[in-house]
Amino acid sequence: MKQRDILFLVVSTFVLILAWIGFSIYHNLVSSTITGPVEEKIIPINPTFDTRTIDALKERKKIEPLFQTKIKETTESTAIENTSTNSANIERQGNP
Repeated sequence: MKQRDILFLVVSTFVLILAWIGFSIYHNLVSSTITGPVEEKIIPINPTFDTRTIDALKERKKIEPLFQTKIKETTESTAIENTSTNSANIERQGNP
């Protein structure tokens, strides 16, 4: 092979590859794989927020429910009663 033949093969291969890449890009731009309902669901969110509402939410007072503290106290007292009852039962079983 002469140098001219090799240059012709390299240039034609390069042009073919560029044409292939260009056609692939064009094909991907023209044909969409996203269906209509999916396209409706992926629309961007409006970036404007109601700052007054956000500020009002930040100013809300935290309210702790009373029933949670009562449950903790009840659970602790029940645990103490169970422990003392169990130890009393063990003492009774040991001394007939």
